[in-house]
Amino acid sequence: MKRKPLELADKAAVISYLRSRSLEWPAAEGGCWEWMGYREKEGYGRFTAEGKPRYVHREAFKAFGRRIPDGFTIDHLCSNTSCWNPSHLEAVTREENTRRARNAYWKAFLRDNHAALNVLGKLGGSVIEPVAVTR
Repeated sequence: MKRKPLELADKAAVISYLRSRSLEWPAAEGGCWEWMGYREKEGYGRFTAEGKPRYVHREAFKAFGRRIPDGFTIDHLCSNTSCWNPSHLEAVTREENTRRARNAYWKAFLRDNHAALNVLGKLGGSVIEPVAVTR
């Protein structure tokens, strides 16, 4: 039996398709909706619809009725690139997405490298730029 192709205009069908191939973590464990299908090496989930490869998080964002303005990208507020939970996603400029990723990198680096944090404190500076995160 041949399966009917997924039509992206049918938002309920898209959400049902994504849910059928995902693991949903409880809120106590972050609440991510993790794509268990094909993932790129960076962890972004992908599937094919209407003859083209599609990113799971972008199609989920749109299926939940949210718009991605021209020139914007989708930021994973949870830092889990395979997550497609719409409450974990935000449309931002590429510049803002890069800034947030850089800040997350430096926060993790400083958390794990106390010597670097001490030196930074003595210099009175910071490599982390302030970022307003709205949810």
